[in-house]
Amino acid sequence: MNVGLLGERLDWTGQWTPTEAQRAVFADLEMQPILEAALDGQRDLAQVVTRSWFEPVTDAATLVYRQQMAAYATQHLDYFRQVHQLAKDTGAEVRRNNWLVGTQAAAYSLSSTCSLCARYLKGVAAIRALPLPPAPWPAGLTAFHQTLTTQFGDGRLAKMQSLLADLSDNRVYAVEGRLSASLGSDVGEREVQHVHRLLDRVSEQLHLGKRKASFTLSARDDNGTKALVRVENQASYASAKAMMQIYHALAHFFAELEAETGWLIAVGQLSAALTGPQVFPTAAPKFTATGLTNAVLQLQPDVSTVIGNALDLTPGHGLIITGANQGGKTTFLRAVGQAVLMGEAGMPVCAEKMTLPPFDQVLTHFKREEDAQVVSEKLDEELKRMRGLVDQLTPQSLVLMNESFSSTNEHEGSQINSEITGGLLGRGCTVVSVSHQFEYTQLLQQEALPVRFLRAERAEDGSRSFKLMAGAPLPTSYGQDIFDRRFGALRKKHR
Repeated sequence: MNVGLLGERLDWTGQWTPTEAQRAVFADLEMQPILEAALDGQRDLAQVVTRSWFEPVTDAATLVYRQQMAAYATQHLDYFRQVHQLAKDTGAEVRRNNWLVGTQAAAYSLSSTCSLCARYLKGVAAIRALPLPPAPWPAGLTAFHQTLTTQFGDGRLAKMQSLLADLSDNRVYAVEGRLSASLGSDVGEREVQHVHRLLDRVSEQLHLGKRKASFTLSARDDNGTKALVRVENQASYASAKAMMQIYHALAHFFAELEAETGWLIAVGQLSAALTGPQVFPTAAPKFTATGLTNAVLQLQPDVSTVIGNALDLTPGHGLIITGANQGGKTTFLRAVGQAVLMGEAGMPVCAEKMTLPPFDQVLTHFKREEDAQVVSEKLDEELKRMRGLVDQLTPQSLVLMNESFSSTNEHEGSQINSEITGGLLGRGCTVVSVSHQFEYTQLLQQEALPVRFLRAERAEDGSRSFKLMAGAPLPTSYGQDIFDRRFGALRKKHR
């Protein structure tokens, strides 16, 4: 059975652990505050939200399918919270009562799985009894309810529950048996019998006509008891095997339902926490945005205004961001990465408009603050991290670089940075790089690489507008402005 809320072949039920590169992306892009806002205290949703950021939806139709579901759920969170809670409670109840299922004899396994499946069917009944949210429904919700109707509608659920009750509780059943050539016994599958129809059904099943036969085992007949148990297990094997398959199908369905509804709840909670413009990106060949902002800034209550910036980037090309220190370059770089992770998960992004090409992964190479290391060790560490990223590259990778190779002098760092940027672009990757290395930008232009330049604005009085505009790199980052702001008064005092 497929839940279908977020896609036809989605499976978030298995174990998932982020890779080292994914953990670096999470930290570099400051995703933790965004995750906390999405969870709103529900820690059990952390894995499914984080996993969605690193399993991007690159098919345009599937992305729209998920976006429509997320938009609808955001407006009707109460319904999805109820479904999520029922799926979660049902799964927890089954786990509490799941004692050695599948590890014992067939008869015991059959009894156990019948009991557990009955609990799942009780959960199905509770979900189907919920008041339905208003129409029109998105395709995902329609698919989910179609599954419930197809599998459990038109009286099928009641029949399943009745059969499980028979298999679990009714100790009266017929078994066809015959003597084999070796004087052993061949035992057929057991057939559940209702007591008030027992005699006729047994006679018909065993072709006994008017003849009846019965026997009673003595309480001390251990061999007879063992033989009867052996017959019961042989007769129960096929039913136990079938019920085990049904149990696993129901367990997977409920686990996936809990994950998918949990993700929808998290999206709704995150959307409510964000204070600025939000939009679902449109799949397109180019990466463009207007009013793109950093989600972390939108989550800060003491920030009244968040400056948005524009983006226009062709996949396989580079965007180099230079300009004044503390002018918003790294904040914008993080906004780009956040938007790709969130947008390709099916979430709204912090922008007024956005088109998004199908990036299959985001990789980051950010400057690390390891003051205890000497310069040579820092450079070796940067090169080692870059080698690790190169091993994972695909032509659909988005690589975000923040002050890369700034641990050495500008000339050496610029040489390394330009060679690596050229190599990344040569592999078909899309690169966004923040750098204060002027020589680096000159080398990129000399090589005629497919790159564009943005520059952080600086007013005549040294103030920052946090706007990034198209512009050629300048040989200064205006670090003097920062010094003057911090130490200007002290300098005047000692004049």
